[in-house]
Amino acid sequence: RAAEYTIADRLSGDEWQGVVATAQELIGALTAAQGVLEQAAKEVDEQKQTRLEGLRQAAMRLAGTVSLECQANAEGTVHWCETSASRSRRSHSQQDRVVLHRTPIDVADLLRERLWANTERAILTSATLTASGSFSYLRSRLGLDEELDEHVIGSPFDYRSQALLYVPGHLPAPEREPTREYYDRVAEEIARIVKLSRGRAFLLFTSRRALDEAHVRLISALPFPLFRQGDMPPAKLLKAFRESECGCLLGNQTFWEGVDVQGEALSVVVIDRIPFAVPDSPITKARTDAIEAAGGNSFFDYSLPQAQIRLKQGFGRLIRTRTDRGIVCILDSRIHTKRYGEEIVRNLPAASRASIWSRVERFWNG
Repeated sequence: RAAEYTIADRLSGDEWQGVVATAQELIGALTAAQGVLEQAAKEVDEQKQTRLEGLRQAAMRLAGTVSLECQANAEGTVHWCETSASRSRRSHSQQDRVVLHRTPIDVADLLRERLWANTERAILTSATLTASGSFSYLRSRLGLDEELDEHVIGSPFDYRSQALLYVPGHLPAPEREPTREYYDRVAEEIARIVKLSRGRAFLLFTSRRALDEAHVRLISALPFPLFRQGDMPPAKLLKAFRESECGCLLGNQTFWEGVDVQGEALSVVVIDRIPFAVPDSPITKARTDAIEAAGGNSFFDYSLPQAQIRLKQGFGRLIRTRTDRGIVCILDSRIHTKRYGEEIVRNLPAASRASIWSRVERFWNG
């Protein structure tokens, strides 16, 4: 079953109160069901009593969960709903699903109260903790206010000789609503890179639509097998990619981080655009609004650091050992044209750089 669309909308105060009212009705129904099940258990044999008691307890737990969510303090949280539709491949019937979410706008206070206040000592380590060479963004997000020991340890890899960062200067800057012509040019550039590397590529996208637009164009443009996220479970998809020895894996979430493919099996990583958070998503909008209301700059305090860390995660899929070698391509000309572009590159591993195709060919054949 493949998802056809997903829509996320922030709930207004009145809409949330409507949800709470409906939830109260549900709690009442679940409470009544407990009484019915308890009475029914008195009139059946022992085996059926056990089953009915299990159902009663399940109704009690669900009522408790719903009640807890309704009573939760709404201050500092954003309420939103996610609506998705999917079509069964067997019956072709459409199934709609709505999920309600309550997300903290800022987790710093929660972590101070529930984690750091009860922790004597902790070590936080990762390859992607800093943004612009500083831990400031991480500290502000995690509520780390006290004086801490901070260290950035250099990489054992020689990125300048092992990796090339290619940002083509001839592509148009991505738009909020990309055109068909834009997707055509992106697919053409991907095909040119992947043909040079003879497959063996991760193609990472910032949206499902961009992934699908590339996939439909690359099917006929490439002689290599394409493995698309969602067509099979992630572990099976990665296994199939490795076993193909020349495939291209298209992903938009899971494969940006935590995936380890060493050696020539992965020689190219293509990233379709700078991974800024979707500005009108409920969580992003709530967090950027809160930053602006507090006198901050939501772009430099939130959007840019997040994108820098995400890009480092994507870049990190390529060089996994001292002998790995390959190309990372970011198909976003804003790196050349915007003032923040150089800051983004400076935050990535110190690979060789190219903006024209002849330089890419020289590196690959060198």
